[in-house]
Amino acid sequence: MSKLIRLAGPMGTALALLAAAPAQAASEPAGGAATGEIVIATLGAGLLTTLLLAVGMGHRSGRLKVLGRVAAWTEDREQLKGPRTCGLEPA
Repeated sequence: MSKLIRLAGPMGTALALLAAAPAQAASEPAGGAATGEIVIATLGAGLLTTLLLAVGMGHRSGRLKVLGRVAAWTEDREQLKGPRTCGLEPA
């Protein structure tokens, strides 16, 4: 056993995984989320992605001025110098 402990790197990792495999095989599976939970999470992620894409495209096209106003407010508040150095560049 002392030789096994001294092994390092990929060989030691592989041997440790092989030694732990029988213990993992005997345990119960973890299960998973219910189908309803998966649907809700997927819809929420899709809605958030759509919202962020709409904000980004509106900003880039110049139709949405919110990010420019936030950038100007941050510049004034933090007394930043230069062209939108806070990272929120206007379209």
